[in-house]
Amino acid sequence: VRDLHFRNVRISGSPCGAIAGLSQEGMILRCSVTGDISGSEHSGGMVGTLWASTLMDCQVDVRVTGVECVGGTVGNGPGGMLIRCESRADVVGDESVGGLVGELRDALIVDCRAEGVVVGRDAVGGLIGTMPMAVSVLRSMADCEIVAEQAAGGLAGQALFFGAHSQWIIDSYARGSVTGSIVGGLIGVASALRVANSYTACTMIPLTSETEPVAALVGGLFGQADTSRPPLVIASFWDAEISEIPLSSGAGTQHLGTGLDTEQMQQRPTFEQAGWDLDATWDMSEHEYPRLRWESAWDRDLEDER
Repeated sequence: VRDLHFRNVRISGSPCGAIAGLSQEGMILRCSVTGDISGSEHSGGMVGTLWASTLMDCQVDVRVTGVECVGGTVGNGPGGMLIRCESRADVVGDESVGGLVGELRDALIVDCRAEGVVVGRDAVGGLIGTMPMAVSVLRSMADCEIVAEQAAGGLAGQALFFGAHSQWIIDSYARGSVTGSIVGGLIGVASALRVANSYTACTMIPLTSETEPVAALVGGLFGQADTSRPPLVIASFWDAEISEIPLSSGAGTQHLGTGLDTEQMQQRPTFEQAGWDLDATWDMSEHEYPRLRWESAWDRDLEDER
């Protein structure tokens, strides 16, 4: 499916998406959607269930509501690829809720971004709700207001570990605000994934229950990191000043990544000395956080179109 554009849709079902409830072994290229999509399970702005399919150069500006596996662009599925996709969405669900993707088990997400409001009970993330098996995120970002009762992360709600499968987050970042009882600037609950050349600069809001007075777990990068199979963190940072969180993990037992003040986070030498590619991958203006180079080019193209 290519060059197909829907405006002001109202679609409901389960699984449910404006272009496909189920996309299996296909490609959706240069498509866009605006409107409202709703369902109980596996609801996405463009595709409900993604199965060995690819979405490329697609945009959504939607409101998506559901219960489980709810995403701004894709609800859930065995997996596939999202390349250069953009989600501007208000997403509301219960579990596995994400600004771009609710849950994918085996996926590659490259050069994507999500903006908007993401609300749920558990496993709520700015880009993806749950990374349960073999998901790689490369050169992607989220700038969302995220609200959950339990696990919430600026980029992902949960990134779990299963057997020999590996998960990666490389050259990516999260901005915005994160609220929950297990809160990470990057990931809410994390185990055995690899994070490299990434950062977060999020406002963190711990949420406690009046009926269960248990202290919230809040970390600069991870709300809760598995101690037996901890994440591997390479050259990654969080803004400890804006988050007011001094520890990388909410449990406080591990030192993963580096917390810096805002001034340090907005200086080129910080990232140059860490080995970041500020020529081809990242772009950095004076007194600003790093941005991905493709974002600047994309924004110029959108401005030209307007």
